Amino acid sequence: MVLIKPPMRGKAIRILEEIQTIINLPEVKKKFEKWIDMDKDDSARRINSGRLEIFLKAEGKSSAAFDTIVGKLLEPCAKDTILEYAQRQARKDCRLPRGHQFGNFSLIVSYGGVAAQHPHIDLVDPNHQFGLVVTGGTDSTQFLGTGGGQRSHSPGSVAEVWQGMMGDSNPNSAMSPELLGALEKAFEKVPDEFKHFGNLLLPPKHLQDNMEKLEGLDCGALISLPGSVVHAAPAAMSNRAMIFFSSCPDDGETPEYDPDDQYTGVTFIERVIRWLWNKGSLGKPDKMVLLGLMEQYVVQREVKDKAQFEHSHLPEGELRGFVKQLEKFTLSKGNGNAKWKANLFEKMAKCSKLKA
Repeated sequence: MVLIKPPMRGKAIRILEEIQTIINLPEVKKKFEKWIDMDKDDSARRINSGRLEIFLKAEGKSSAAFDTIVGKLLEPCAKDTILEYAQRQARKDCRLPRGHQFGNFSLIVSYGGVAAQHPHIDLVDPNHQFGLVVTGGTDSTQFLGTGGGQRSHSPGSVAEVWQGMMGDSNPNSAMSPELLGALEKAFEKVPDEFKHFGNLLLPPKHLQDNMEKLEGLDCGALISLPGSVVHAAPAAMSNRAMIFFSSCPDDGETPEYDPDDQYTGVTFIERVIRWLWNKGSLGKPDKMVLLGLMEQYVVQREVKDKAQFEHSHLPEGELRGFVKQLEKFTLSKGNGNAKWKANLFEKMAKCSKLKA
């Protein structure tokens, strides 16, 4: 992560401070929530761990919520001033190649106390991502530090991680040759998926324990991260706002960041399990291993409230229902019926194919 410090003062800093003041107004919070609940358009939504995302300028997204609720309380052209300042600061990162185009600006807001986001990846190399601090004194986005492990580039390295995770709950579990073979075929079929998102297959507890952040950043400071880096908003005890945006090479070939596309450990392992399961050569023991893995990715996140549930972000299908039940079971601190849980696994293991 690179930190670009803000100038001492200036028009952009003043506008950012005004935005923070407006966001803190109780009636503004209510207006944002009402806008989302009424499902007026795609200009505002709830995201990972109880945050709100309000779009400022993004491909295929309206900015109506911001313009109506916040923008009309600012001076004319205030939003343009902020976006120009953000891009000017981002270009100060010497790692950013020439020719990058900026886009997908959104305001990420949390109200009151919220838990840290689940570690995730929503933008891949060679794109870059940036966070412009609105709330002075806040901490930066958390990111996986250099000591947090290497990206999983091979079936063997993924198998090693999974064996370690399963050993925590079932010492007798093991990956069969058939399961390892299916994993090798998955790597052959979608190598870029594992290249860019492989770190999400590291144990969730390992990711959480190895996240780093910068503390006490000034309003107008900008942080810069390359793509394919695991990151997450930190826990907050009071209102917090950042403006997130991205850059993409202007080469006509690199896919631009899609704000609707994000993977966490749970959402990525769900995708991987569907690939492996639907190969058709896995027996019940292999399927039970995969379900046990899914349980570990859910349990190790240490979910504290329903705002952290992730099943709603999964595609419709059997695994979505399975994860929903696991999340409810985990939130109850394991006080559910053990027989009920065993039946849940047995029922899932009987599925010959999972909806893709």
